[in-house]
Amino acid sequence: MRSIGIQKTRHAKNTDAMNDVLRIKRVAEKLVEKYGTSDPFQICAALDIEVRYSHLGSLSGYYCVMHRIPYIVLNSTLNSVSSRIICAHELGHDRLHRRLARGGILTDFDIF
Repeated sequence: MRSIGIQKTRHAKNTDAMNDVLRIKRVAEKLVEKYGTSDPFQICAALDIEVRYSHLGSLSGYYCVMHRIPYIVLNSTLNSVSSRIICAHELGHDRLHRRLARGGILTDFDIF
């Protein structure tokens, strides 16, 4: 009996994770359709999200909202491909978790 409960719990977690992936995909597709580009920097500009660069040590980037202004801060040591990927990831925080970032930095640990 106990192993059945564990299997159901794992199945529920897998289903939740799949739903999250599908939701993220839908949000991304809508952004690309609305703004006519998949470039996260252009989408940020259209959404009035300030993108800045700073030396962040081992941190690749972060998202925050300060004084009602959304910011994405990217590590200035990233190459252009990594910057694009991290910018897209942080843009996802804006679209999916903005309320969690009010008044400070949002980290992945805050979400999970």
